[in-house]
Amino acid sequence: MKTLSITPQSICRSFLPILLLAGCALIVAACSTAKRYDDAVRITPAKEGRYNRAPNTTTLRDGRTLRGMVKEIRITNHRDKEGKIDTTGRLDTTFVFVATGAEDRKQNYEMIPYADIEPVDSAFDMVEFWNPVIGSPDIRKVPVKTYIVPAGGGTGDGKQPDCGCQPLSVEFELPEITCPDRRYQFYFAELRAVYGAYRDKQSQEIIIGKDAIFGEAALGLRFGAADEWGIGVAYTSGLPAFNSTDGTLHQHPAVLLHARYQTPGPVTNVLGFCMKPFIYGDIGGSVDDVTINLFKFNFSSKTTCEKCGESITQLAASGQLGDVDLSVPITYGLGIGVDFPIASFMDLSADAGWRSASFGETANLGGIILPSQRRLNAFYFRLGLTF
Repeated sequence: MKTLSITPQSICRSFLPILLLAGCALIVAACSTAKRYDDAVRITPAKEGRYNRAPNTTTLRDGRTLRGMVKEIRITNHRDKEGKIDTTGRLDTTFVFVATGAEDRKQNYEMIPYADIEPVDSAFDMVEFWNPVIGSPDIRKVPVKTYIVPAGGGTGDGKQPDCGCQPLSVEFELPEITCPDRRYQFYFAELRAVYGAYRDKQSQEIIIGKDAIFGEAALGLRFGAADEWGIGVAYTSGLPAFNSTDGTLHQHPAVLLHARYQTPGPVTNVLGFCMKPFIYGDIGGSVDDVTINLFKFNFSSKTTCEKCGESITQLAASGQLGDVDLSVPITYGLGIGVDFPIASFMDLSADAGWRSASFGETANLGGIILPSQRRLNAFYFRLGLTF
């Protein structure tokens, strides 16, 4: 009968990566809630010449139809040429607009007078946007905010003076942080320190909780319109695991096909942090001697190992093969994480994931030494750099 050794430490070690994975998922969820619409603001033909270039740049654009997002419609007191507020009742209505490709911060906001805009609906607070669900233009309602100083300094209703208080609101603005201008090369490179928590077979009867710290590295090519995809090769020094037949401890390095996808577009400021979420997946195999022998056994011709095949057939017929698993040892896994740009060429990266690691171990059956497949399922937390 198998026994399982469980301690409070092993429980904490097993659930820590799960909590970290949940934390990363919450971060990605926070990113997804900050929806950015693809609006189209139609400019009247007489005024389109004013909008042929993007603000703060010399980039040319279509001045007739501006693509981006309308943040709000703002109603304010009119100001004269000297910047003084007109409190006689004259008001200005403007669209607060951020162009496609520009980071969503105040320095990039355009204030477009309502007089320069061709409305798409009888209600002035409606704008046209491209709906990705229906694949065609639609209209949506935009928040309207007023910033008005009434005549005489009161509230405008003649009942009480203006106390200067702001109305109660649950809205808050994120800190104004200038995110690094991350510039991606045609390649990517990753260096990671890895913490793994898993259960291992110290013998055929005893299963224990374990953890380990090891290293991984990856190198590959980026592709996609925004360099959002990457594919390459990863090397991991692997999990230390027992040979369950004799209790010896072995390291199992692996070579893996590594693929990743990060959110396209500029770096996003979420809750005061500059970040880009990503997901990744791996598939490959261990490269220790016993695992390579198991690969050879599966892919070599029958004539190459004819005697081995006869011996295994005899053992299987007599019921002596036992728990020996001669199947192909394939390792695979996936994860989710966040890149925090710290320079134009480098990110600080954190991710959490799961990996099913397969490798070979030796089994002695009546003087015949055979490779046998073992599989460990581990939760990983990785921290390192991405170039």
